[in-house]
Amino acid sequence: MRDSAALLPETHAESSRASASATSLLLLATWFGILTGLIEGAGLLIFQRINWAQWGRVIHVSKQILWISPLVDLLIFLILALAAWSASRLSTRIPSIRVLCFLLSFLAVYDWLTLTNRLYHRASVLLALGVAVAFTRWVGSHQPQAVRFWEKSMPWLVAFFLLAFAGIQSGKWLHEQRAVANLPAATPGSPNVLVIVIDTLRADH
Repeated sequence: MRDSAALLPETHAESSRASASATSLLLLATWFGILTGLIEGAGLLIFQRINWAQWGRVIHVSKQILWISPLVDLLIFLILALAAWSASRLSTRIPSIRVLCFLLSFLAVYDWLTLTNRLYHRASVLLALGVAVAFTRWVGSHQPQAVRFWEKSMPWLVAFFLLAFAGIQSGKWLHEQRAVANLPAATPGSPNVLVIVIDTLRADH
């Protein structure tokens, strides 16, 4: 009984550390996912606006990219966080926070560098690796401060993402409603005609 009682605090402490680690990984993945997606979406729209005809011939996007990119990046980064957490459960020697921080920062920087579609992929990979290594080292020596920053800035990122989603989708809905309201009324007794248009040639090609 004494041995069992003595083991209870250690078991509870280990469980708390595991829970805190999982929470930190989730926080890190969510923060990086939303931020990466927001910058990616904004960058695509900006560079597309600068040079519509010649920039990224096959990656022209609409305003919905501002909420689609964060959502997709968030899902990918959460999968990586789950993988890092699973690896840390198999071996306690794996620094899950640093590993995940390196992976996410590398993917984020590489994603941003490829937005212009002008840099060589090798150059983007090397630069992203350098930034990821430097950032991971900084996080390793300032982890408590980094976690506090992620916690404080997370609500702002989530709020911005939700505002972008609500603003874009509501604006699209209002535009459709106005367009439908301005359509002339159909002539009574007129037949229903379905017109299908297949556009195989884009103006920028």
